[in-house]
Amino acid sequence: MDDFKDKQKENELDQAIKNFSLTFDKRIDYDKLTFLYMSLPFILTGYFLSSLLFAALEYNLVDTYSIVIWLTLSIIVILWRLYHYLQFKNMDETTKLKEAKIWLHHYYIDVIASGTIWGSSALLLFPYEDFMGQMIVILFIFAISFATISSLASKYVLLVIYSVVTFSPLIFQLLLMDKPLYFNISLLVIALVILLLFIAKYFGSVINNSLSNRQHFVQIQHEHTTLKERFFSLFDRAPVGIFYYDENLLLLDANDRFVKLHGMDKKSLTGQDLHQLKEQDIREQLNSIFKDGTGYYRGPFTPIGSTKQLHVEFSTVPLLDSTGHINGGIGILEDITEEVNAKEEMIRQAYYDILTNIPNRTLFMDRLDRTLAASVHNSTKGAVIYIDVDNFKSFNDTLGHQNGDILLKKIAKRLNEAKREDDTIARLSGDDFVILIKDLPKQTEKAIKLMKLISNSYKNQFLQSFSVGNTEYHINVSMGISFFPHENESAYDVLKRAETTMYHAKKLGRNRIEFHTQTMDEEISGILDIENRLRAAIKNNEFELFFQPQVDILTDSIISAEVLIRWQHPDGSYIMPGKFISIAEASGLILPISEWILDASIKQMIQWKNRKKPLEIQRIAINISAIHFAQTNFVSQIRSMIKKYSVDPTYLELELTEGVALYNIEETIQKMEELKNMGITFALDDFGTGYSSLAYLKRLPLDYVKIDQSFVREMMNDPDDKVITDTIVSVAKNFKLKVIAEGVEDTEQFAYLRSIGCDIYQGYLQSKPIPAKEFEKLVLTKQRSK
Repeated sequence: MDDFKDKQKENELDQAIKNFSLTFDKRIDYDKLTFLYMSLPFILTGYFLSSLLFAALEYNLVDTYSIVIWLTLSIIVILWRLYHYLQFKNMDETTKLKEAKIWLHHYYIDVIASGTIWGSSALLLFPYEDFMGQMIVILFIFAISFATISSLASKYVLLVIYSVVTFSPLIFQLLLMDKPLYFNISLLVIALVILLLFIAKYFGSVINNSLSNRQHFVQIQHEHTTLKERFFSLFDRAPVGIFYYDENLLLLDANDRFVKLHGMDKKSLTGQDLHQLKEQDIREQLNSIFKDGTGYYRGPFTPIGSTKQLHVEFSTVPLLDSTGHINGGIGILEDITEEVNAKEEMIRQAYYDILTNIPNRTLFMDRLDRTLAASVHNSTKGAVIYIDVDNFKSFNDTLGHQNGDILLKKIAKRLNEAKREDDTIARLSGDDFVILIKDLPKQTEKAIKLMKLISNSYKNQFLQSFSVGNTEYHINVSMGISFFPHENESAYDVLKRAETTMYHAKKLGRNRIEFHTQTMDEEISGILDIENRLRAAIKNNEFELFFQPQVDILTDSIISAEVLIRWQHPDGSYIMPGKFISIAEASGLILPISEWILDASIKQMIQWKNRKKPLEIQRIAINISAIHFAQTNFVSQIRSMIKKYSVDPTYLELELTEGVALYNIEETIQKMEELKNMGITFALDDFGTGYSSLAYLKRLPLDYVKIDQSFVREMMNDPDDKVITDTIVSVAKNFKLKVIAEGVEDTEQFAYLRSIGCDIYQGYLQSKPIPAKEFEKLVLTKQRSK
């Protein structure tokens, strides 16, 4: 049991000495302290025996009283030092580390106390009449002092103090004898003390150097061990494969990661010949270190004994022996398969249509732009075929978006199978496909003749029916063809011209191929002119909001207003939305316009509510573009505007058409519910003009449905429109939705709508869309009249 405790103590001591959280000097102090205290039992034993022997020798030479006093004091100091030793021995190493300086001071004081006791022997036990007894005193004092220098040698100042308290009484006593002999002896004692100090200083430097060297050795050993542990930890646990090979490309050693990459145990892998690697480039890089010193490779990699292919980044450097000779290499192999796959997937998502897996608009426009530049440089011709599926919306609305997506995939597959080697087929959006044709003959007649053959070969792909589910469907397409290059045109201009030509084909009866003509340029020019003017209008803030009152059909109170945009021409006239909204949507300019409408509408509503006498309107209704609603940040954009202006969300009503709401029903519901949770209401605009099912109407979190004005306008003359209007109101009531009727122009329409339970109306009967100031006056007039 004692052996176990001693072993445990020794381990604690060793750990303390090698505690590298301490400074170097503190470790030396602790090392010295341990050395001094651990050797104390032998020193105290020597002190005790020396004291007894000295007292015995002096017993007959001096009086007993002095011997007893001196011996008692000596034993007390020895016991005191023994007490300190036992305290130190039983103390845990952590406390020793913290209190190292205190215990060193204890030790030094104790040694000086011992020196004082032995120094006092020259006064208490000095036999004045016995020369031999006097020499014994001098001899013992020097003997004890020489033994003490081992403990004080490293502290020179303390050694001087010890020498003063130990030898001063002796020198003083010798000088008191007042005889030449004793004077000479005192000089000899002083000389010996000086010699003792020099010896002690030398001995102290030896001790200090020894302790310092020991700590340097321990530190170097620690650093070496730490470095070794870190190396093997890095080697074994590195997230990349590391291996060594010799001059014959035999595998010498490998870490865990490299072994796992090969799917075999380390023993089987060690000794494998790397010449058997399938990739020649890697084999060449392995050998390259014996020529130019480094090797690098990035690409596919097939592990030894496997058919699985990875993508890796590999580098290798020489393995040198002690003479600097290259006797092998170190290889580092990083598996970047996931990174490569992720990049490929990212590229695919960025440049390929997710549904059909063919190029998307971004990739097509990039290729068209480069092809157009090459055509201008090489004076060659190219063409774009713009393809639109006839009546696809009806197919989609009747059979559902899922079946519509299946049809689009099949169309893309057929077009892709029919394409020539250099053609690029892409899906722009919805049912719009485009084909890029390059390297056509320079002569216009030959180019047209070839394009007729090419376009017909693509159109013939639609002669055979498409199987969707268990039903066969015959699909027709309209195709527009535009040649390039023309002077000062962009890729967008080429695409726009082909799209316009496709729409021209639809106007002529669909299911046909049309080539672009000069007449169509005028149409395109008009569109481009409006688009350019729109860009300037956005920059110059040329838009204005108009408001059409929405009236409670029972109380005749204006309770809300529909926001409508007007574009103010520099000459003061207004351009109606029908002339520019479709162009804005096609060019992407609808986004900044929609954001402006939202921003301006909220600011106008705040202005009305912050009047001294606020307008008594509950909300404003804002039409939301399909493109704007489809943006992934649509909800966060609305939330940001509400936070920016601190507006009550219940003031806002967003109007969605059936096409917008049902394009991606799940995403639509999610966005609507997020906004409804904030307090925003929703209306389904132009209800009845589309093909939405009642199941979708039930799922959408709506508050209002709006009867399209086309039904209201003729309902008093057309029984069918009247039935449709009745049905819409009835359906809405069953779904607990309120009904807003648009286009109410006379009292007869108003009276009928009121009779069937319509809730709100808007139209020329109350007011046409008017600017904000006029709307404000109208509402205030209504408020005063009540």
